[in-house]
Amino acid sequence: MIDSMLAEAEAAMLGAQMTHQAQIIADAEQARMQSGSKSNSSLVGSDMATVFILSEIVFMLAIVIGLLLSRTIAKPLNAIALAAESIASGDLTHDVMNVKSGDEVGKLAHSFKQMTHIILRS
Repeated sequence: MIDSMLAEAEAAMLGAQMTHQAQIIADAEQARMQSGSKSNSSLVGSDMATVFILSEIVFMLAIVIGLLLSRTIAKPLNAIALAAESIASGDLTHDVMNVKSGDEVGKLAHSFKQMTHIILRS
């Protein structure tokens, strides 16, 4: 009976030591997780700032490209519109600027020039 009581006391002491050691390990792991979480949070914040800056740059580039593209389309169309207004007012000497593109605007300018030359011949 004394042996069983000693064994129980020894088992209880070993259990308490194991519980204490498990708590130390759990606390250390908790501290590592919190440190990793803080590190990950700062990385995410930095990445979000980078993505935001890159998005702004791409947005500005899109605006610049859009403006340049609209100018390349609008300039020949404005020249054709001015020539049409001149012809409508009776001035057949107004020449359409030389449009070198092969797109629809270039085709329109070429057709407009042909029309002006035909009107001048008649």
